[in-house]
Order: sequence, then C-alpha cells, then structure tokens
Amino acid sequence: MAALLWPVLLAAQPASPPTVRLSAQLDASGTGTRFEPLSPIQEPEPAPVLEGGDEIGNGAFEYMVDTSQIRWAVDCGCYRYYAIVLRARHTGVVTRHKFRAYPSGSFLDRYADVRMEVRYGPADDAVASAQISLPVASAPGLEPTPLLSVRPTKEPVTMSLGGSRPIELEVKNTVSRMQILLGADIQIRTATPELWKRGWTEDPGGRGPSTLAPGAVRTLKIRGEPNLWQVLQVSLNPTLSDKPQTELRFELPYTNPTFLGRDLAVAVVVPVLFRPSAIALFFALLSGVLLGSLVRLLASKRGPIGRWVRATLTALLVGIILEVVGALMVYNNSKFVVFGFNHDPFQVLPVSALGIGTGLLGFEAAKKLDFIRDPKQGEGT
Repeated sequence: MAALLWPVLLAAQPASPPTVRLSAQLDASGTGTRFEPLSPIQEPEPAPVLEGGDEIGNGAFEYMVDTSQIRWAVDCGCYRYYAIVLRARHTGVVTRHKFRAYPSGSFLDRYADVRMEVRYGPADDAVASAQISLPVASAPGLEPTPLLSVRPTKEPVTMSLGGSRPIELEVKNTVSRMQILLGADIQIRTATPELWKRGWTEDPGGRGPSTLAPGAVRTLKIRGEPNLWQVLQVSLNPTLSDKPQTELRFELPYTNPTFLGRDLAVAVVVPVLFRPSAIALFFALLSGVLLGSLVRLLASKRGPIGRWVRATLTALLVGIILEVVGALMVYNNSKFVVFGFNHDPFQVLPVSALGIGTGLLGFEAAKKLDFIRDPKQGEGT
C-alpha cells in the first residue's frame, strides 16, 4: 500500500531537488570524518534508468555512489569530491549531490559505514535512508603508520666488492580492502655517494609502477654497483662484523589510488658492510703467509730452501683451515679468537695478519690449531 502512495507524494512535492545528508564518522575523541554537502546539480534530461544504481525509499529513488574523483585539496584541507547520484523513479529527474570530507585526527585509510539520508519533500516523513560504505582517510602525512610497510633491516647487508648481491626490501600493503600503487621513482640517498656508481636498477628488468592488493607482500631487489677502488680502501679498515661501513636510505613513493593527488612515501635505512670475494681473501692470506715465511727465512742463519718451502706450505694450509673454521663460526654467530684476538675471517687486514702469524710459525702453526676456540663453549688456550 505504501508503494502505491509514492507517485502521489512525488507529484505533490515542490520542484526543488531532494537533499542528501551523510552522517559524520567521529569517535569520542573527535577522530574521523565529517561530510559537508554542496549544492546539488540537476541533469538537463530525465533518465529512464540509473545504470548500476540501487534503490532507496521503497523504490522511490535509485542512487549510485561515485567515488572515482576523490582527491585531496590543500585549500580546504579536505577531500573532494564524494558524489551521490539520485534518480527519482516517478519523474526520471537525475540530481548529483557532491560532498567534501573533512578528516580530523590520525587514522588509517579504511571504508566507513555511513548513513545516507534523502529528504525529498516538506513533510517530516518524506525521508528515506540507507547504509552505504565510503572510503575515508586522514590528511596526508597524519597516518598513524605508513600504508606501505617495509621490513626493517637489523643486521648489515653484506655486499661483495663486485656488487653482485642485490639489496632486498620486503614491502607490504597494510590497508584492508584497498590497493596500494607503488611508484617507480625510488629515491636512494647516502652520506657516502663516492662509494657508489650511478644507475641503480631493480631486478628483474627495470623499475615500474606496481599494484599491491590488500595484505600483499612483494620483495624489491635493488642492485647498485660499488666503486671498486673507493670501497676497497674502506674495506681495509678493520671493523666489527655487525658494524656497517655505510648506510643507504631508500624512499619508496606510493599512493592509495582511491584518493587522487595524495602522494606518500615510506623510508627505510639499510646498513651495508662490504666484504672481499673469496679469491681476494685467499690472496690476502697467501700474501701474509709469504711475508711471515720470508721474515722467518731471513732471520735464520742457514737452512735448506726445501724445508722453508714445506714450512710455508704447512703455514698456508693451516691458515686456510683457520679461515674456513673461522668463517663457519662467525656465520653461526660465534666469535673466532686466534692468538688471543677476535678475528673476522671476511676482512682483508685480519686475514693478512692471520697469514703473517702462520707464516712466522712455519711447521709450528700445525701444532697451534688449539688457538681456535668458541667462547660459548668455554675458555681455551
């Protein structure tokens, strides 16, 4: 019976267009979004149907929510434009109702349940309502956490002097029900630009914008080439295995495409520790052994050269054993102590010093393998 009365009510209503109100979404602290209506716009021609529309007021109106043009506006400190399109079924008249959304406080992008109220006449009961879902966001830069999270790097990333290993950044879309668009222009900054050649690239096959679905995770592999000579000078300075020699700051631009013109970025600092290749470490060890053996040869008044060669080879083999054992121990988070000193088997000077020590000992180096000890398993000689 009520549905039959709608044509009569609509015919009796004045020519003024219906008004639309959207409820505010504010919590007790005032954090959230309130919507401010603008003047409605009436389409010049009636429409027989509203494509993709839903019904409200027992079918008296069709409505459609248009959020395709939401953008951040600096002048008003608001998002415009949310639009509700209404079609009066009795007359076919279509009106477009735009809104500005004023955010307050800090909250993550989300969909909010909003009560839409349509008033179409002077009578108190000439009101229809529906529950709709609208995307809302805080002002740019006021998000409590970045919409795109990057897993922090606690330990330094080790990179060979040849730069063969890419730096991996694991990024995740933390917004529910919304996609995140990762930009192509990743900014890379460092306090030591002289250590790097220009032309960072992303594996595989260059960089480009990419879309992350809600909760999706992607690993970016970014490759840079060190300047060999400058990095070699830096790597000659002994340092702790957990102390970086430089840092890289990556700034990843991104946006939530639901809100146009709202460009954001997340930054992560990656510590970097340079390590020579296995071949370079071998030659450092060999050079140290030869130098130590030569000192031993020159210090002795006499002795067959063959014995010196055998002693040198013995010292080299012992040095290689110590280096391999030390690498395994350090890899498993243990300390490697040789001759009473903490030894890093992945740096040039400590490896050269190890070679000199074994070279000076000669045959005696084979008897000194008990210098290897792991402090976690007790004290040693």
